[in-house]
Amino acid sequence: YGDVVPMTDLGKLLASFTMLVGIGMFALPAAILASAYYEEIQKKNFLVSFEAIASVPLFQELPIGAVGKINEKLQAVLVSEHETIFSKGEKADSMFIIEYGKVKVEIDNPVYLVAGDYFGEMGLLGNAPRNATITAADDTKLLELTKSDLEELSEEHPKLFEELELSVSK
Repeated sequence: YGDVVPMTDLGKLLASFTMLVGIGMFALPAAILASAYYEEIQKKNFLVSFEAIASVPLFQELPIGAVGKINEKLQAVLVSEHETIFSKGEKADSMFIIEYGKVKVEIDNPVYLVAGDYFGEMGLLGNAPRNATITAADDTKLLELTKSDLEELSEEHPKLFEELELSVSK
């Protein structure tokens, strides 16, 4: 078939080196592109969650630095359709922002919340149990902020916690 194969040890060493350099010529740019793509996705996710936080009335008056710290503390939670997020009477220890999907709030009359809405904020500031059962109406992605994370932030920004308590008590 016209194959040429190195016969000497030096020829085999040179062929091996050439093969590795050739692989590296393709692998290095692929790794650089993958890394850049990952960074862009992370930036987009940061902006989406930052925008979601800034749209919550509780956090609208906060400085950008405090909103950024809240954004760092958020944990993504994926919930399947018909899955219960929390039930009425449970201990309230976190709030959720809906990134996408829809949830059903069962109080007296069922209410649906969609992307950009939030719920469970009373659990961050008070010690009262949950006053409703929340169930995912669709596959939903939530951003969760726990009470312990907010308390940690309130130590750094005491005014933040005071403003949140005032806004919830209204």
